Amino acid sequence: MTTAVAAVDIILQTDASGAPVRLEYVRGRLKVEASPASRHQKTAKAIEASLRPLPGQNSGCTCFSLQDTLIRFPDPDHSLKHPDIAIFCDEPPDSDEAIDVLPAVVIEILNRKRRVFTAVMRLALPAAPGAHRPSYGGVTAA
Repeated sequence: MTTAVAAVDIILQTDASGAPVRLEYVRGRLKVEASPASRHQKTAKAIEASLRPLPGQNSGCTCFSLQDTLIRFPDPDHSLKHPDIAIFCDEPPDSDEAIDVLPAVVIEILNRKRRVFTAVMRLALPAAPGAHRPSYGGVTAA
């Protein structure tokens, strides 16, 4: 079994090598995925560009987002994942390794038979009251 410490080194080396795969460490095991294709990346970019705070809501969230960044999650296995889009209320620190800051929201883009679906996971913030569009912690997509 690979440890989280060894996994982060393997993942960072694979990322740096430009290999056409993306590694994550989930439930104590390394998980291999194909690198995102252009359709996937364009979808992520369009979603990211549409994010902004809700008008009139002072949630304190500045909607700072990162794509495909290695994040260490605070679960018992210290999972290391590359969410398609991670949204933070405050700018996370610069790092050449996995960051340890939990995002407020994670967005995963799922491709099934050329139809694009998104899965949004609210991690830390309550939904904004009275929102008419889907809203996650004071953040909305246009």
